[in-house]
Amino acid sequence: MADLAANLRRHIDVLAELIGERNTSRPSALELARRYLRSELTAMELVVAETPFETHVRSALNLEVVLPGSKPAKSTLVIGAHYDSAAGTPGADDNASAVATLLEIARDLSGRKLKRKTRLVFYDCEEPPHFNLGEMGTHFHAIQMRRNGEKLLGMICLESLGYFGECQKFIKPPWPLRLLDSIIGPRYLIVVSNVASIPFGVRFVTKLFTSGKLPIFPAALPVKWVPDIALSDHRGYWEQGFRALMITNTAHLRNPNYHTANDRLETLNIDRLTKACRQIQTAVRRLL
Repeated sequence: MADLAANLRRHIDVLAELIGERNTSRPSALELARRYLRSELTAMELVVAETPFETHVRSALNLEVVLPGSKPAKSTLVIGAHYDSAAGTPGADDNASAVATLLEIARDLSGRKLKRKTRLVFYDCEEPPHFNLGEMGTHFHAIQMRRNGEKLLGMICLESLGYFGECQKFIKPPWPLRLLDSIIGPRYLIVVSNVASIPFGVRFVTKLFTSGKLPIFPAALPVKWVPDIALSDHRGYWEQGFRALMITNTAHLRNPNYHTANDRLETLNIDRLTKACRQIQTAVRRLL
């Protein structure tokens, strides 16, 4: 666990503290983030594929590692996280914590013989000015999967995994979150899905429950009832008819530093992030 914690801390430190804000207004920082991801993945002896796409303001780039499966008839698992940050923030929680987790999932899977093809995707353009315009990296990837006729078991979106403080009171978070905080404290993660993704959600959450001790709470809801559940990279897969989940600490509902200059490494709980990462790694292996 010590090595995992050190790796997670190092990834977040480089992305959020050394590189800092990385988005459309800071293209050089985006490229530094890509260089770091390529370097880390290459050091794991993994092949990094690059998929360029165009937005209304710039050329963008998804990075992907494809791990082959020994049984081609099995459907593909996609796990992804966006590596850009919102304007004005170094994005330690949103979303360096999730990118760090994805890097360590890649390390855990490298060299293993998997039955199911697995795609690990680092997305560009999740944040404004691209969000909700149909030009997020996840949209391009999901559309390509649909055009290629690839059968997906499901997609797991990693989003804001490192902050474990109490829910923000001034925005009145949903009563279930306030109730959970009052019962067990802010030491859990939420797995959200739309109704169509429930079969995949049950499969993944069952494994996640039994893969570690960090509390996990699933929530499957219609998007029209709770629009907040669609605010990340899984949404692009829903729009293409794929099953997808998001695992998160609830981001803006919990973290007062969300999308601010204060979203820094020092505000994160690396111990709990490490436990979460280990639990997700184990659950993912059991899916494959």
